[in-house]
Amino acid sequence: MIYCDVCSVQQPILRSRRCETCKRLITQASNTGATGSRTSIPAAIAVVAIRESVELHASIYPSPPHGYACHYTQIQLETENAKSRLGSYGSFDHTVPNDAGRAVLCSRIINDIKGWMTDTEFYQFVCDTLDVHAPRKIHGLTIPQTHEFLVALKEIMSNDSESIANARDTVHRLSGTILY
Repeated sequence: MIYCDVCSVQQPILRSRRCETCKRLITQASNTGATGSRTSIPAAIAVVAIRESVELHASIYPSPPHGYACHYTQIQLETENAKSRLGSYGSFDHTVPNDAGRAVLCSRIINDIKGWMTDTEFYQFVCDTLDVHAPRKIHGLTIPQTHEFLVALKEIMSNDSESIANARDTVHRLSGTILY
């Protein structure tokens, strides 16, 4: 058995030092911005983001023993299907727009909501400005589901430690129903 040099998962890896998931994520990072105005993320920066995501997952979720977690919401990320259209699928985010020097792995829906904000602006927006009661819909969620999602997102990002686990479950459940 060989260990992946990015995520340390033990599995048979043929002619490579990386597992299939990490190889796919690194390729995804280098393709970030390939069709738009975003800057692609170098492999070395992607490796750091993946390792941080794996460490975050390990600190929160005892089972499964290996996985990836969203930098912003700490939900478990879907990474198995490269063609996944789920909102909980792993996506690379520039913490400062178009600055490839710092990137994180987060869920696709959170990356979409964050848009061109810096990570500091995003935290401030969610915690201080976001009106969770505004009648809006997110990618196929109903208005009540969108409200539930935004309330849970605000709880997570405000570090409301008493309800953060339930909020994480809500964001993960609803992210998994969002399709792109």
